[in-house]
Amino acid sequence: MIQIASPTYQLFGFANSMQGGRPENQDDFGFAETPLGFALVVCDGMGGGPGGKTASYIAKNEFLSTLMQCNVQTPPATALRMAVSRANDAMEEKMNLVPELRGMGSTLVAVLVSRQSAFIAHLGDSRCYQLRGRRVRYRTDDHSLVGDLVRGKVLTEEQARVSPQSNVITRGLGNTSNHVADVVEVPYRKGDCFVLCTDGVWGSMRHEDLLQRLTSVQDIASKVGNLSAEVDRIGFAAGGHHDNHTLAIIETKTDSILKEKMSKQVKILLATLSCMLLVSIILNILLLVKMSNHAVAVNDSGAGGVPVAESGSLASSEEPIATIETASVTEKAEGKVTTITEENDSLGRQIKKLKETQAEQQDKAGQTVKEMLEQVVAQLNGLKAINEKDKKDASKKSEVFTKTVKQLLTTLKEKVPAPNKQKVADIESHVSGEAFDCTKNIWPSKKMFVTSPNTRKVIDEKILPKVEELKKNL
Repeated sequence: MIQIASPTYQLFGFANSMQGGRPENQDDFGFAETPLGFALVVCDGMGGGPGGKTASYIAKNEFLSTLMQCNVQTPPATALRMAVSRANDAMEEKMNLVPELRGMGSTLVAVLVSRQSAFIAHLGDSRCYQLRGRRVRYRTDDHSLVGDLVRGKVLTEEQARVSPQSNVITRGLGNTSNHVADVVEVPYRKGDCFVLCTDGVWGSMRHEDLLQRLTSVQDIASKVGNLSAEVDRIGFAAGGHHDNHTLAIIETKTDSILKEKMSKQVKILLATLSCMLLVSIILNILLLVKMSNHAVAVNDSGAGGVPVAESGSLASSEEPIATIETASVTEKAEGKVTTITEENDSLGRQIKKLKETQAEQQDKAGQTVKEMLEQVVAQLNGLKAINEKDKKDASKKSEVFTKTVKQLLTTLKEKVPAPNKQKVADIESHVSGEAFDCTKNIWPSKKMFVTSPNTRKVIDEKILPKVEELKKNL
């Protein structure tokens, strides 16, 4: 286990990488202070022979090296994308020089923490979680075949985890067709934890069990050590063939300058409660004034309506009545004031609670049209990149990719503005054509089975241009 610390950016943590039940460990991780912040990266290599180990090593080194060469004026998101691109180029250069490494690749997940905020970048199915107490503030979306099916609500998280297709990634470095990283900026608070891990960790147990262990009350060193040991225990109990697994956790010691934005829903609720509070105060003040005037009128009536008798007997017999009535009205007014105060205090508490819990909310708004179009492109690129030794496996992948695209298009047709619905329908017609028939669009090529040239041509010449046109129109 390796200790991580950065006095400059006031964070610390631990990382551990284990071989699991595999012949060698093809995972890698690294960290460094850069001009843009503290960077932590985890990579999961893929490829036969020495390919996977070499791929993750290149990805880690080139990624961190590029960030360290950036100047402080470089936007963090731009720097992260440059680092990912450079890592991919270095991997391709290595494959060209050493033919036996061809086909190697790697996932990558990284966090870049500065005083301003934290930036998270990832490709593939290695994950980053941002934890606050026992809540998950943020989690990366897996760039994988089953990840797309989960987002399309075709599979549950648990079904995806145990699926035979769970290792099919749609983005990554090296041997995949899509090398574009997702990059997001998030604020953080003192005590937040960023957890980076490979699929060997999160794939070993149910998501609920993993989160329970990640959010348990332990110091970071114990948490990393115990979770790594538990992954090995589960793997060896199941036969000892489990994947390499890497886990890194860092904890922040300060708040970021960037703060959480208030969601639209919370803004509306706060505005509504504020209006209710204001109206309640105004109405109750008016009611209080009215009741006070009534009390004064009763006093005046009691004083002027009592005759002054020589004996004083009548005055003495009537005076208590006015006093009782005045006291009764005063008590009612005081009771109403108490009620007003309680109501206003209650509204105040609701507003305060809403403000406090708002910071814990994460806006889970549905996918935007552009995000869904990106998913369509990713699925189509996955279909184009099919390269399997067994025809059945190739046909199965083709079927899953095609089914996912169709489901996305069905949802898109409901979401896009009316003028663009026909463009989605045109794309649907191509996807429903013969080129996407999984029993016919898989061809043999150099002892492998790949997507037919006709299918790739339809995707490149007829579908992708329409998708790009849709993006421009949105």
